Amino acid sequence: MHFHLPKPLHGWRDFAGEVGIIVVGVLIALAGEQAVESLHWHSVVAQTRQALDRELADNLGVMQSRVDEGPCISRRLAELTTIFRRHANGQPLALKSSLGQPQFPHIETSVWETVVADGATAHMPLDVRLRYSRFYAEISWFRDKTDEESEAWSHLSQFDDHDLMTEQDWSALHQWKARAQSVAAKVDANVSLTTIREMASALAVKPRPFQFKSASLAARDSLCRPMI
Repeated sequence: MHFHLPKPLHGWRDFAGEVGIIVVGVLIALAGEQAVESLHWHSVVAQTRQALDRELADNLGVMQSRVDEGPCISRRLAELTTIFRRHANGQPLALKSSLGQPQFPHIETSVWETVVADGATAHMPLDVRLRYSRFYAEISWFRDKTDEESEAWSHLSQFDDHDLMTEQDWSALHQWKARAQSVAAKVDANVSLTTIREMASALAVKPRPFQFKSASLAARDSLCRPMI
């Protein structure tokens, strides 16, 4: 039995030409689609980096504010050590001012979390993506530590009512002071002006100073005044 292949209507040469035209057309369409997609992601990445840089600038400003508060926090914790010692020895406390409070503005990472979830970072150059990733790892660590500091200082605020405190209260606050001191030492060791400048330089981001409200500034000023 013999099988006969059907012949193209206008011959094999014409048929091959027609197929070639179709293939070239498909390739042009695919290349055009890829070009459009590439332009799309180029625009998305540019907008993404602008949003990330704004978020990072704000976060660097928050970190800068904690560095600025560092000397006042260290001084106040040292004063509290002296005050606890005086109390244990039954000596007058002779306080000159209230405790005051460090200010811990909120660290924001919503932009980073969004762009990671929607895949925009996957279209960034690898070195840029890694710099952002390292940057946000540092910021997440800083946020965790300042959350711990904030909790400790919220308990220490009870100290302003020291004349009403029981011995149990004194003991509890002594523990919170030790915790605040431990966390502050870690933050001071890992976050400095040099650290912030290096992080900012890596992505050409300029820190945006955090603007405190008047009540926050008053509490911060009180923290920096001598207590004993």
